[in-house]
Amino acid sequence: MVLALLAVLGVDLIVVVVLLLVVLTRRRRISRQPGVFKGAIRVVDGRVRGLSAKWRRGYGYWVRDVLV
Repeated sequence: MVLALLAVLGVDLIVVVVLLLVVLTRRRRISRQPGVFKGAIRVVDGRVRGLSAKWRRGYGYWVRDVLV
């Protein structure tokens, strides 16, 4: 269904494949760096730009005393 919609819009399949490869290789490259760990984060109280009260999964690492 999504591929048919993209074909109607004139997006080539190779563009979709390249975009998917870029996303997957970026995630793999980030997860393979030394000191990186899987985690989840959410805001319990207050406001933090880019975060919400819902859990968000991802990768993180510590740079001195700052979670990146």
